[in-house]
Amino acid sequence: MDEKEFISSVLGFSEPWYIVGMRQVEDVIEIKLDYAGGTKFRCQICGKFCTVYDSKWRKYRHLDLWQYKTILNVHIPRIKCDCNCKRTTIQLPWTRSGSSFTQMMEMHILEMAKNGSISKQAKLLRITDTRMWRVIIYHTERCRKKAVFSFVTSLGIDETSKKGHNYLTNFVDLVKRKIMFIADGKDSGTVGAFSKDFVLHGGVKSRIINTTSDMSLAFECGIRREFENSKIVIDKFHVVKYFNDALNKTLRDDVKAGLDLKNTRYLWLMNRENLSEKQLKRFDCVSKRNCMTVRAYGMKLAMQEIYRLTDKEEAKGELRRLVGWLRRSRNVHMKKLAGTVVSHFENILNYFDDRLTNAVLEGLNNIVQSIKHTARGFRNCEYMKAICYLHCGAFEVTAL
Repeated sequence: MDEKEFISSVLGFSEPWYIVGMRQVEDVIEIKLDYAGGTKFRCQICGKFCTVYDSKWRKYRHLDLWQYKTILNVHIPRIKCDCNCKRTTIQLPWTRSGSSFTQMMEMHILEMAKNGSISKQAKLLRITDTRMWRVIIYHTERCRKKAVFSFVTSLGIDETSKKGHNYLTNFVDLVKRKIMFIADGKDSGTVGAFSKDFVLHGGVKSRIINTTSDMSLAFECGIRREFENSKIVIDKFHVVKYFNDALNKTLRDDVKAGLDLKNTRYLWLMNRENLSEKQLKRFDCVSKRNCMTVRAYGMKLAMQEIYRLTDKEEAKGELRRLVGWLRRSRNVHMKKLAGTVVSHFENILNYFDDRLTNAVLEGLNNIVQSIKHTARGFRNCEYMKAICYLHCGAFEVTAL
């Protein structure tokens, strides 16, 4: 086996393609590929074999050969078939139309994109990050078009920030725990955009029986309009977060009023069992005081106890009593929270039917934020969407 046969075997080329020459310039190897004379090529329209009337040379970036950047300079034939009045350039079996990379190189790019910042991976591959992004976006969009969502019955909705107040809304299959669709913004129109895309991918809106979200009225409006058969389940962690926010505001008011409660914020927000021995002593001391913060803390504990119940009717009665307590309190923040709870009363209680939460979405959101932090942000939303689909999409992204 000579060197040309060896390189052909390593790179995976077969007839009618063969190596006619190789050269090395610094850290680049250029390999020239030609086809055997008299070879007929199949027409891509009718399948008929046609003779070559013309050809041209075109360069493609291939996987690196050892430590060298590898360029394939291919002699590409052109045919003119009876079924097609236009001259046709033969599509090479190891490339895709419009790309200057081989398929093996594009597969490598997708795998590298999963392992860190795109700009850093592009430097390792010795290409520009813009060319790398083109490959990622093309294949995520191509693979996503083939995705089928006919099996989806439970939907989760949550927003994530791109930068500042620029938001993206993730629509997640709660069973498969993967992202199906990412919409721009966080208003009710995002649900409509998902609904159209969902139907295009074989989804049946009437099969969606549960939808989890936070207390966003925009999401609730969109869900009621687009998914009439779905119950809206308010995520319990968001409900408890509202209680923690009201508790924190109450603590600030007490501190401003002169009470010695400075540096106790985390004592009120953490669960008692998670406190250290030193923190527990401090908490037992301040929790005996007669102040609004202590009462607000008791209201938060009452809400947590409600979520530990197993019977929906019992939870309904306890939640009504808690709302009454909130309304009777002389705490402005808790009275405001009572109105929020009442406006979402039935949706909060829907949790007790199937005990669904947005925990899956929060986990995916953590992955997205970690990717964003590693990349030090993204230039535009399309880049962020593509990388989210690549890591967390409800479909496999491949170059084949």
